[in-house]
Amino acid sequence: MNLFANKRFRIVPENITLIQRSLAGNGEILVKAGQEVNPQEIIGRSIVSAGFRKINLSQLLSVSPGEVKKHLQRVPGKAIYKGELLAYRGSGLFSGKKIVQSPTDGIIELLDENTGILKLKILPQKVDLPAAVYGIIERVDHVKKEITIKTQVTQIYGILGSGRPREGYLKVLGGMGDLISKNDISPDLNDKIIVGGGLIYDEGLKEAVINGVNGIITGGINAPDFKGMSGGKIKYAHSESEVGIGVLVTEGFGTIPIGNDIFGLLKEFDNKFVILEGNRGRVNLPSTREDSIISIRKVYKFPSNDSVSVVTEEVLDPGKFVRIIGSPNMGEQGKIISIDKIATTLPSGVVTYMITISTNTRKIRIPYNNVEIINSSF
Repeated sequence: MNLFANKRFRIVPENITLIQRSLAGNGEILVKAGQEVNPQEIIGRSIVSAGFRKINLSQLLSVSPGEVKKHLQRVPGKAIYKGELLAYRGSGLFSGKKIVQSPTDGIIELLDENTGILKLKILPQKVDLPAAVYGIIERVDHVKKEITIKTQVTQIYGILGSGRPREGYLKVLGGMGDLISKNDISPDLNDKIIVGGGLIYDEGLKEAVINGVNGIITGGINAPDFKGMSGGKIKYAHSESEVGIGVLVTEGFGTIPIGNDIFGLLKEFDNKFVILEGNRGRVNLPSTREDSIISIRKVYKFPSNDSVSVVTEEVLDPGKFVRIIGSPNMGEQGKIISIDKIATTLPSGVVTYMITISTNTRKIRIPYNNVEIINSSF
């Protein structure tokens, strides 16, 4: 007797694939097809036009909005340069001093004394584009200002995703089951890809957009929140939604901790460069090993970015790793240690075969229909 279950590829290690790097504005591409690059190598330079940046000084200084003005070190209308002192609050009886430096060159436009948020007009500036990966330049598009690089990445696939490709340095905010709220999002997370925990609240999503967070990886999300991000309908990975931020949900709807397998890998990449592809339901973790270029050189033809079959079907056997996909143990992972040979009638009247899995903390006996096989151990 063979029992079958879906097998989900949550982690695809050391895959040779293509990534795209784009100039932020008008500029010059400095590399050509066939050239090998390293993460620090500058492959393009551009001029980024003026824009605006909002800085929540009330939050950064830990004072009420009405008190912000007296701590401001520059007056509206004055220029300020990256790294210069913007605001300062001396140490108090129960707190240390607070120093806020300007995150960019700009002109102080306005301070809203009702919210404590300062509006900074960004001046046009030169921006260098590093390769950020070990790889080989595959294509150069001088019209679209795009560079396609063949590189080696480890790919993490989620259950749900939203948003166009976005990149940034990964920042793990807490534990794999933590709840992420508005208070966990700060201005220093600008341009980062952040890792939440078991759930990110709607207010946390909004605050992340306000603070320029590029992407969020979370275990769970509330269905109405994801619905609002995907055009009013539930769209699983491979949708084409865009709400100003990339999101990858690794486990499903509701409060579900990020799985041990994925969370452990994300922790290894804390403060490292990653690429989140929300609409494809995955995140790419570029290899940090210099010798990865040897493997990259050997691959001339490789599958397209969309050719990985994330879900297949496979026989359940003792020793295989599974993830529980039904309540009340949704999201837990373990190894199959036994499969019943005789069917069991459940209290609901359903007749099915039971399996026993061993997790990090306990043994669980559940219907075989309530698991999916995963391709990685924990």
